[in-house]
Amino acid sequence: VEKSHWVRMASQEKVRYSKEKQAYKGPLTRKLRAKKNPLAPKRPMSAFLMYAQKKRKSLQKEHPTMSNADISRLLGEIWHKADEDEKKPFLEREEKERKVYRAKMESWKADQKVAAAMATPAARPKANAARTFYQPEMREEPSTSHDKSGAEISFCREDAASFTKEEASCVNDEGNQETFHLNHCANYSY
Repeated sequence: VEKSHWVRMASQEKVRYSKEKQAYKGPLTRKLRAKKNPLAPKRPMSAFLMYAQKKRKSLQKEHPTMSNADISRLLGEIWHKADEDEKKPFLEREEKERKVYRAKMESWKADQKVAAAMATPAARPKANAARTFYQPEMREEPSTSHDKSGAEISFCREDAASFTKEEASCVNDEGNQETFHLNHCANYSY
C-alpha cells in the first residue's frame, strides 16, 4: 500500500516534468567556450591595459588604502578623461603589436592547416602525383623536378633554386588549390 502511493506520485511528477520540458524554449545546455590552444600566439594588451600597467603602481603609492578594484575603476576614469596626446603612444604601440599578432596568427593557422593535412592519410598526395607551386612572379613555362618518390613538382618562377617565398600554393590531385608555408613544404612527404 505504501509503495503504490510513491509510484503514483513519481508517475505524476514525470508527466509534469515532460510537459514543462516540451514548453521550455531556452537552451538545454550551456555553451562552453572552446579551450584555446596553448601553442597559439598570445593576444597583445590593449592600449588601456598598457596604460594601466604603467600607472597602477604610482596610484597605489598615492592611495595605499584603496582596494585593487577601486584603483582599476580610478584608472578607467583617468583613461576616459585623458586627452589624445596622452593616449597616443599607447594606441600606437597597441596598433603595432596587433599587426605582429595578426601576422603570427595567420602563420600559425596555416601551420595548423598543413599539420592537419599531413595527419590525415586521405589528404596526403599520392606518389607520382603532379603538383605545381605558384609564386607571384610566374613565367609561362614552369621548371620541373622530381622528389624522392618520383612525384613531379613544377616551380613557376625564373629560378627554381631561389624559391624562398614564405607561402606557396599548389594544385592537388583533385584540382583544388592549396596554400602552404614553404618551411613545411620542404619536409612534405609524398
